[in-house]
Amino acid sequence: MAHVIRYECGSQNEKWSIRLAKGRADQMKKQIHRSIQNDSFIDELLCTQLSDKITIIDKGGLIESGKDQFKSELKSGAAASKRFGARERLCDRSR
Repeated sequence: MAHVIRYECGSQNEKWSIRLAKGRADQMKKQIHRSIQNDSFIDELLCTQLSDKITIIDKGGLIESGKDQFKSELKSGAAASKRFGARERLCDRSR
């Protein structure tokens, strides 16, 4: 998701950060400040939550199916990924 946001907005954080609700933007700024203080800051976009990234993509008009459908597809994809990962771990144990 971060890749999609960076592809659309380039390196201009202002372009995507204005899509966040004020409360979420404030939380992101606090997270950035904390990460700078403990010398772990890498990137502003990495200080956002998954729901923030969904909002940013949705407000950019990149989700054709609608936000709720997109969330549903993400959940089903995550569930499939977990099942696949569990199957992979079982296969590794049997070797």
